[in-house]
Amino acid sequence: MEISLNKESACRILRELRRCGGVDVGPRMRVAMPDPGLGRSRWSKKLLRASLPPILFSHPEHVLDVASPDNCNRLAIGCASNTIYGRGLPDNAFVPLGDGVSISSPELLFLEMGVMMPPIVQALFGFELCGTYARHPLNPRDGDVAYFIEPVSSVARINRFLGETSLVRGLVQSRRVAE
Repeated sequence: MEISLNKESACRILRELRRCGGVDVGPRMRVAMPDPGLGRSRWSKKLLRASLPPILFSHPEHVLDVASPDNCNRLAIGCASNTIYGRGLPDNAFVPLGDGVSISSPELLFLEMGVMMPPIVQALFGFELCGTYARHPLNPRDGDVAYFIEPVSSVARINRFLGETSLVRGLVQSRRVAE
């Protein structure tokens, strides 16, 4: 079964991976959104908890952010919030983590945060993606920060990604902030 996580769920995972030196999320690892096929109908809360990183379920108010290629393949479960990406994304928008789980690439994550963050906060998030530090996955404002880690993107890669993207919410602000 395939599942693609995005927005805040992907951000928590990416921060945790960076802090512990986990999976490589460099540019050579990028893929198109995996096709969930008909497997989405088989996901349950219990199976999600067993298959996904525990950091996603550390707070009861956290919702699972899921990316779907169309409305038919969305995850129809109460603990999930779906984003439909029917078109407009380049083929390098996701990073596979293994076992059928993928997350938004750092460049897509920067774009997705353009919907959720004011421009100045999105710029600070961009500095984090292109920098050698990672904020705390559950408490980015007040939590501890990990330093001296590899950047997961660059301004050039973010701008290239935004140039290849169309018809996605947050694109106008993200292009302005990336400049």
